[in-house]
Amino acid sequence: MTQVNAIKVRNEARISVNKLGEYLGATPSKRHKLLNDQKRPAAFKAPYYQEAERPIVDYLTSKINIDSLVDTARKLLERSPGSDWDEHRNPNCADAILHLAKIKQTDALMEFEREAGQRTNGKIMISGLPVSVRPEVILKGKDRSGNPVYGAIKLNISGSLTLNGQVGTHPVGEYVATTVHQYMEQYLADNGMEGKAKPGMCYVVDVFARQVYQAPNNCRSMRKDIAAACDEIKNQWPHI
Repeated sequence: MTQVNAIKVRNEARISVNKLGEYLGATPSKRHKLLNDQKRPAAFKAPYYQEAERPIVDYLTSKINIDSLVDTARKLLERSPGSDWDEHRNPNCADAILHLAKIKQTDALMEFEREAGQRTNGKIMISGLPVSVRPEVILKGKDRSGNPVYGAIKLNISGSLTLNGQVGTHPVGEYVATTVHQYMEQYLADNGMEGKAKPGMCYVVDVFARQVYQAPNNCRSMRKDIAAACDEIKNQWPHI
Protein backbone atom coordinates (compact mmCIF):
# COMPACT_ATOMS: atom_id res chain seq x y z
CA MET A 1 0.00 0.00 0.00
CA THR A 2 1.32 3.47 -0.87
CA GLN A 3 0.41 7.10 -0.64
CA VAL A 4 -0.44 8.04 -4.22
CA ASN A 5 -1.09 10.97 -6.48
CA ALA A 6 -1.58 11.02 -10.27
CA ILE A 7 -1.14 8.03 -12.57
CA LYS A 8 1.84 7.77 -14.92
CA VAL A 9 2.60 5.31 -17.71
CA ARG A 10 5.79 3.27 -17.93
CA ASN A 11 6.56 2.59 -21.57
CA GLU A 12 9.47 0.28 -20.78
CA ALA A 13 8.59 -3.08 -19.23
CA ARG A 14 9.88 -3.76 -15.71
CA ILE A 15 8.84 -5.64 -12.60
CA SER A 16 9.96 -6.22 -9.03
CA VAL A 17 10.99 -9.68 -7.90
CA ASN A 18 8.09 -10.03 -5.45
CA LYS A 19 5.59 -8.99 -8.12
CA LEU A 20 7.24 -11.46 -10.49
CA GLY A 21 6.53 -14.17 -7.93
CA GLU A 22 2.92 -13.01 -7.71
CA TYR A 23 2.68 -13.10 -11.51
CA LEU A 24 3.98 -16.68 -11.64
CA GLY A 25 1.27 -17.88 -9.27
CA ALA A 26 -1.60 -15.77 -10.68
CA THR A 27 -4.55 -16.60 -12.92
CA PRO A 28 -4.62 -14.99 -16.41
CA SER A 29 -7.03 -12.25 -15.31
CA LYS A 30 -4.94 -11.43 -12.24
CA ARG A 31 -1.81 -11.37 -14.42
CA HIS A 32 -3.44 -8.78 -16.65
CA LYS A 33 -4.40 -6.59 -13.69
CA LEU A 34 -0.95 -6.94 -12.15
CA LEU A 35 0.75 -5.79 -15.36
CA ASN A 36 -1.69 -2.92 -15.74
CA ASP A 37 -0.86 -1.76 -12.21
CA GLN A 38 2.86 -2.08 -12.95
CA LYS A 39 2.59 -0.15 -16.22
CA ARG A 40 0.37 2.57 -14.78
CA PRO A 41 1.55 3.15 -11.21
CA ALA A 42 0.91 6.27 -9.20
CA ALA A 43 3.24 9.10 -10.20
CA PHE A 44 4.31 9.42 -6.55
CA LYS A 45 4.82 6.52 -4.22
CA ALA A 46 5.85 6.75 -0.59
CA PRO A 47 6.92 3.32 0.68
CA TYR A 48 4.15 2.25 3.00
CA TYR A 49 6.24 -0.09 5.15
CA GLN A 50 9.43 1.99 5.26
CA GLU A 51 9.09 2.50 9.02
CA ALA A 52 9.05 -1.29 9.42
CA GLU A 53 11.75 -2.16 6.90
CA ARG A 54 14.47 -0.07 8.52
CA PRO A 55 14.32 -1.64 12.01
CA ILE A 56 13.80 -5.12 10.51
CA VAL A 57 17.00 -4.76 8.48
CA ASP A 58 18.80 -3.42 11.56
CA TYR A 59 17.64 -6.50 13.48
CA LEU A 60 18.64 -8.94 10.73
CA THR A 61 22.10 -7.34 10.58
CA SER A 62 22.40 -7.41 14.40
CA LYS A 63 22.48 -3.64 14.80
CA ILE A 64 19.63 -3.99 17.27
CA ASN A 65 18.37 -6.94 19.32
CA ILE A 66 14.89 -8.43 19.51
CA ASP A 67 13.93 -6.28 22.50
CA SER A 68 14.84 -3.10 20.64
CA LEU A 69 12.94 -4.33 17.61
CA VAL A 70 9.77 -4.88 19.62
CA ASP A 71 10.28 -1.52 21.36
CA THR A 72 10.33 0.15 17.94
CA ALA A 73 6.90 -1.32 17.26
CA ARG A 74 5.62 -0.01 20.59
CA LYS A 75 6.89 3.50 19.81
CA LEU A 76 5.18 3.42 16.42
CA LEU A 77 1.89 2.54 18.10
CA GLU A 78 2.34 5.40 20.56
CA ARG A 79 3.40 7.97 17.95
CA SER A 80 0.93 10.77 17.25
CA PRO A 81 0.03 10.56 13.54
CA GLY A 82 0.83 13.59 11.43
CA SER A 83 -1.82 12.73 8.84
CA ASP A 84 -4.66 10.33 8.10
CA TRP A 85 -2.15 8.30 6.10
CA ASP A 86 0.16 7.97 9.12
CA GLU A 87 -2.82 7.05 11.28
CA HIS A 88 -3.24 3.91 9.17
CA ARG A 89 0.43 3.32 8.34
CA ASN A 90 1.95 3.45 11.83
CA PRO A 91 -0.02 0.54 13.33
CA ASN A 92 0.46 -1.54 10.18
CA CYS A 93 4.22 -0.98 10.27
CA ALA A 94 4.20 -1.92 13.95
CA ASP A 95 2.25 -5.06 13.06
CA ALA A 96 4.84 -5.98 10.43
CA ILE A 97 7.66 -5.63 12.96
CA LEU A 98 5.83 -7.81 15.49
CA HIS A 99 5.17 -10.47 12.85
CA LEU A 100 8.87 -10.56 11.95
CA ALA A 101 9.81 -10.87 15.61
CA LYS A 102 7.76 -14.09 15.82
CA ILE A 103 9.41 -15.82 12.82
CA LYS A 104 11.68 -18.38 14.47
CA GLN A 105 13.22 -19.49 11.15
CA THR A 106 15.17 -16.23 11.02
CA ASP A 107 17.40 -17.58 13.81
CA ALA A 108 19.15 -19.81 11.25
CA LEU A 109 20.08 -16.75 9.18
CA MET A 110 22.12 -15.30 12.03
CA GLU A 111 24.97 -17.81 11.57
CA PHE A 112 26.22 -15.87 8.53
CA GLU A 113 28.02 -12.57 8.27
CA ARG A 114 25.35 -10.02 7.40
CA GLU A 115 25.30 -6.52 6.02
CA ALA A 116 22.61 -4.25 4.62
CA GLY A 117 22.19 -4.56 0.86
CA GLN A 118 22.71 -1.76 -1.64
CA ARG A 119 19.47 0.03 -2.49
CA THR A 120 20.71 1.14 -5.93
CA ASN A 121 21.63 -0.83 -9.06
CA GLY A 122 19.66 -3.79 -7.76
CA LYS A 123 18.29 -5.04 -11.07
CA ILE A 124 18.93 -8.15 -13.12
CA MET A 125 17.97 -8.75 -16.76
CA ILE A 126 15.97 -11.94 -17.36
CA SER A 127 14.81 -12.63 -20.92
CA GLY A 128 15.37 -8.96 -21.69
CA LEU A 129 13.17 -7.80 -18.79
CA PRO A 130 14.61 -5.66 -15.97
CA VAL A 131 13.72 -7.34 -12.66
CA SER A 132 14.30 -5.26 -9.53
CA VAL A 133 15.62 -7.54 -6.77
CA ARG A 134 17.45 -5.26 -4.32
CA PRO A 135 17.90 -7.73 -1.44
CA GLU A 136 17.76 -5.98 1.90
CA VAL A 137 20.54 -8.09 3.45
CA ILE A 138 23.69 -9.67 1.94
CA LEU A 139 24.99 -12.87 3.55
CA LYS A 140 28.57 -14.16 3.56
CA GLY A 141 29.97 -17.47 4.79
CA LYS A 142 32.58 -20.10 3.95
CA ASP A 143 32.24 -23.53 2.38
CA ARG A 144 33.96 -26.66 3.72
CA SER A 145 37.16 -25.72 1.91
CA GLY A 146 37.18 -22.24 3.41
CA ASN A 147 36.17 -20.49 0.20
CA PRO A 148 33.77 -17.55 0.41
CA VAL A 149 30.10 -18.18 -0.37
CA TYR A 150 27.36 -15.59 -0.59
CA GLY A 151 23.61 -15.26 -0.37
CA ALA A 152 20.98 -12.68 0.43
CA ILE A 153 17.69 -12.02 2.17
CA LYS A 154 14.77 -10.46 0.32
CA LEU A 155 11.89 -9.14 2.40
CA ASN A 156 8.25 -9.28 1.38
CA ILE A 157 6.40 -6.85 3.62
CA SER A 158 2.87 -6.70 2.26
CA GLY A 159 -0.50 -7.10 3.86
CA SER A 160 -2.03 -8.09 0.52
CA LEU A 161 0.70 -10.12 -1.21
CA THR A 162 1.91 -13.34 0.37
CA LEU A 163 4.18 -15.79 -1.42
CA ASN A 164 2.63 -19.07 -0.30
CA GLY A 165 0.82 -19.75 -3.58
CA GLN A 166 1.96 -22.71 -5.66
CA VAL A 167 3.56 -22.97 -9.09
CA GLY A 168 3.50 -26.69 -9.76
CA THR A 169 5.08 -28.34 -6.71
CA HIS A 170 6.96 -25.26 -5.53
CA PRO A 171 5.73 -22.32 -3.44
CA VAL A 172 5.95 -18.93 -5.10
CA GLY A 173 8.42 -17.94 -2.39
CA GLU A 174 10.94 -20.48 -3.67
CA TYR A 175 10.71 -18.92 -7.12
CA VAL A 176 11.47 -15.52 -5.64
CA ALA A 177 14.39 -16.98 -3.67
CA THR A 178 15.66 -18.62 -6.88
CA THR A 179 15.64 -15.20 -8.57
CA VAL A 180 17.55 -13.80 -5.58
CA HIS A 181 20.18 -16.50 -6.16
CA GLN A 182 20.39 -15.60 -9.85
CA TYR A 183 20.79 -11.96 -8.86
CA MET A 184 23.60 -12.81 -6.44
CA GLU A 185 25.49 -14.69 -9.17
CA GLN A 186 25.35 -11.54 -11.28
CA TYR A 187 26.18 -9.35 -8.26
CA LEU A 188 29.41 -11.26 -7.60
CA ALA A 189 30.41 -11.14 -11.26
CA ASP A 190 29.67 -7.42 -11.61
CA ASN A 191 31.72 -6.58 -8.52
CA GLY A 192 34.63 -8.90 -9.35
CA MET A 193 34.18 -10.82 -6.10
CA GLU A 194 35.71 -14.22 -5.50
CA GLY A 195 33.48 -17.03 -4.29
CA LYS A 196 30.10 -18.40 -5.27
CA ALA A 197 26.46 -17.59 -4.70
CA LYS A 198 24.96 -20.51 -2.78
CA PRO A 199 21.26 -21.34 -3.29
CA GLY A 200 20.93 -22.49 0.32
CA MET A 201 21.94 -18.98 1.44
CA CYS A 202 19.32 -17.16 -0.64
CA TYR A 203 16.13 -16.50 1.31
CA VAL A 204 12.84 -14.68 1.12
CA VAL A 205 11.22 -13.63 4.39
CA ASP A 206 7.48 -13.28 3.88
CA VAL A 207 6.77 -11.14 6.92
CA PHE A 208 2.99 -11.23 7.30
CA ALA A 209 2.80 -14.91 6.37
CA ARG A 210 5.60 -15.60 8.90
CA GLN A 211 7.37 -17.81 6.38
CA VAL A 212 10.98 -18.11 5.25
CA TYR A 213 11.64 -19.55 1.80
CA GLN A 214 14.98 -20.88 0.60
CA ALA A 215 16.19 -21.33 -2.98
CA PRO A 216 16.38 -25.06 -3.81
CA ASN A 217 19.71 -26.48 -4.99
CA ASN A 218 18.14 -27.91 -8.13
CA CYS A 219 16.45 -24.89 -9.70
CA ARG A 220 17.02 -25.40 -13.43
CA SER A 221 13.35 -25.95 -14.25
CA MET A 222 12.32 -23.07 -11.99
CA ARG A 223 14.69 -20.74 -13.81
CA LYS A 224 13.12 -21.80 -17.08
CA ASP A 225 9.68 -20.91 -15.69
CA ILE A 226 11.00 -17.55 -14.49
CA ALA A 227 12.61 -16.80 -17.86
CA ALA A 228 9.39 -17.73 -19.70
CA ALA A 229 7.33 -15.49 -17.41
CA CYS A 230 9.72 -12.57 -17.97
CA ASP A 231 9.57 -13.08 -21.73
CA GLU A 232 5.77 -13.12 -21.51
CA ILE A 233 5.69 -9.91 -19.47
CA LYS A 234 8.01 -8.15 -21.92
CA ASN A 235 5.89 -9.21 -24.90
CA GLN A 236 2.55 -8.38 -23.26
CA TRP A 237 3.62 -4.95 -21.98
CA PRO A 238 2.85 -2.95 -25.16
CA HIS A 239 -0.67 -4.42 -25.28
CA ILE A 240 -1.63 -3.71 -21.65
